[in-house]
Amino acid sequence: MPSRWSENSRPVLTVKCDSTRDHGPHTPPMPSNFRQVPIGVVVPRTVDAAVAAIGICREYDAPVLSRGGGTSLAGQCTNAAVVLDWSKYCHRVVSVDPHARTCIVEPGIVLDALNQQLAAHGLRYGPEPATHPNCTLGGMIGNNSCGATAQRTGKVVDNIARLEVLLYDGTRFWCGETTDDGRIPVIVANQLAMRWLRHRAITWWGERSWRHSRGRSLSSSAA
Repeated sequence: MPSRWSENSRPVLTVKCDSTRDHGPHTPPMPSNFRQVPIGVVVPRTVDAAVAAIGICREYDAPVLSRGGGTSLAGQCTNAAVVLDWSKYCHRVVSVDPHARTCIVEPGIVLDALNQQLAAHGLRYGPEPATHPNCTLGGMIGNNSCGATAQRTGKVVDNIARLEVLLYDGTRFWCGETTDDGRIPVIVANQLAMRWLRHRAITWWGERSWRHSRGRSLSSSAA
């Protein structure tokens, strides 16, 4: 997979590939016992570079794994896929709105680094997992992290105003409250249908747990 180059000849994508695949797993260290050999690791310098990388993966029908800080315990950061590692370059705070108490960040920013920058505005991101010195916001969103502070602030899902989403087919959009733009109504309709179909089964099994780490958030699906 070739690197893409910007006009000033700096690589906007760094691609690492293991062509031998016979020396065991080469995933970055993390506390999980799960190990899988990736197809390659892409280290984008910008969000748009990551979009370009996913476009190349789509051409070759290659699976993609978006990786945060690697602090998860259940193998979320490993797969036989092209791994997108956001943490090296895509860790900027794009903007802060102190009046609205919101900020826009790139997915690779570490929680502690974000809170250090928010402190100047008298703000702090609420959910704080035990891995806060190393976990990234992108990984926290994917895992719906919480931590001890979540009893007061709620989980990550309760502290997201909107997200910029890129689908594998190249569709890119901001989502928050639902709108009538393009693919969004179809996605929302599918989610609502899935929620309705699962609601009776979930409530029948008596799901009452406020927070759990065993996969899909059933309590949210049944809401």
